[in-house]
Amino acid sequence: MNWEKAAFLLLLLLLLAAVPPLCAKAQPADSSAASRGTTFAEGIFDMGSWCRPFWADMYSTITKAEYAYAYNTPEYDWGKKGKKYRPYIFANIGVDVPVWAGTFANTKYGLSVTIPYLVDVWLDMFERITAPVINTAYRFGLPEVNFIHRLDRARLGITSYSLKLIAFKHECSHIGDDLTLMRSSEGVPLKNLNVSYNYWQVEGTINDPMFSLKREHSLRVAMLMLYGRRSSWYSVLPSAGDADLVEPSEKPFELWLQYQYQSAVTRSRLQWIASLEVRKRVRYNYPLYQTAEDDPAAWMSLDNLGEISLPALNLMLGVRYRNPQMLKFRSVGVALRAYRGMNPYGQFRSIPKYEQYGITLVVE
Repeated sequence: MNWEKAAFLLLLLLLLAAVPPLCAKAQPADSSAASRGTTFAEGIFDMGSWCRPFWADMYSTITKAEYAYAYNTPEYDWGKKGKKYRPYIFANIGVDVPVWAGTFANTKYGLSVTIPYLVDVWLDMFERITAPVINTAYRFGLPEVNFIHRLDRARLGITSYSLKLIAFKHECSHIGDDLTLMRSSEGVPLKNLNVSYNYWQVEGTINDPMFSLKREHSLRVAMLMLYGRRSSWYSVLPSAGDADLVEPSEKPFELWLQYQYQSAVTRSRLQWIASLEVRKRVRYNYPLYQTAEDDPAAWMSLDNLGEISLPALNLMLGVRYRNPQMLKFRSVGVALRAYRGMNPYGQFRSIPKYEQYGITLVVE
């Protein structure tokens, strides 16, 4: 059985596990609207509050803007600054387009459908000559299904569990034009790699925060897997580098664990957040390059570490203001962020050691 068949089988089993609660005995005709459940017409273009991204999710649809000091290498040091750490701007613009959402059995169960879209930009804003774009990534996919079961009473501290199923999603990533021209003019053997792949994803959450006003300890486990047995995270065009230097992927999956704490909302409508993600992912299997000490325009390859799985930690600590009117946004927050692990951006995922420390504006 290949990976694609296994992926579809797992998705089918998870969907079948979620269906029985929704097929519960119908309520009497005189029951309340809540107990009878949401009708199809009532749920169109409504947004469910469950299965929302945690703050520390590296590739979430939460809109964020960050000023950070991050690890710098010649691979993307357009201005030849030569410093170990440099300031950068990171912008994450995302949206979950609502398709349908509803609750059943007196809101005990919830089901929603959304369409995800995300744009992620890494900008060298403080390079004074051209302020080059280092990397731009896009993630989008087919409608995703979100299910939640709220328990009648807490069991071992668990009040709810939720499940997100994404049958198809796509990521493509590109380095900026200025960076591509620099790498081309200076003869870097691998100028520009095509990071583009299709995958499916599943997430399970205990104590889904559901954007509530009360205190919550939430835990989420998730994985994604590429479609196709011969699929790869990346490829290289003949005009962009020597294909013999690029080894295909053999590990088509990622695993991650997330934890998020939120306090009860204060009288000032503030809510404290602590969010952590631990992700195990594959280092892309092609060489790293370094400039020679006596000639910044001369490039040499470093030892290729091969395709190895590496852990990465992303931590966010902050506070958000809960907007009581929710006309344009539900909350706006600010957080300190620390990331350590493999470089998480596009073709630079071949860099095994990377650090990023910043302050982030979060809009939900």
